[in-house]
Amino acid sequence: MRTRRQGAMFPPDSRSQGWCPPSPVLVQPPPSAGELPLADTLAFSIPEFCRRHGISRAHFYNLSRSGDGPALMRVGRRTLISAEAAAEWRRRMEQVDRDAVADARRADS
Repeated sequence: MRTRRQGAMFPPDSRSQGWCPPSPVLVQPPPSAGELPLADTLAFSIPEFCRRHGISRAHFYNLSRSGDGPALMRVGRRTLISAEAAAEWRRRMEQVDRDAVADARRADS
């Protein structure tokens, strides 16, 4: 079996031309009658929450440590964030941002 170093991933002379293989397209099958679609996720793992909200795990843990993170729930050995807790966290973060903008405007006047 060829290894990556031997060029199995790239056609000849492709490295100098900047060629890379196309990314696979992931297609979600339609949900069956008893399944919820992906958008209706009821709870997120911490990595999934961070990915969906565009924050790093380090930033998530800093927010949690300071009391500004979303409410967590334990399910067995897993730590999850409910969709409701995520929505409430987003509302709180938006309010903090609105308050900061209002304070900055007051300071400018």
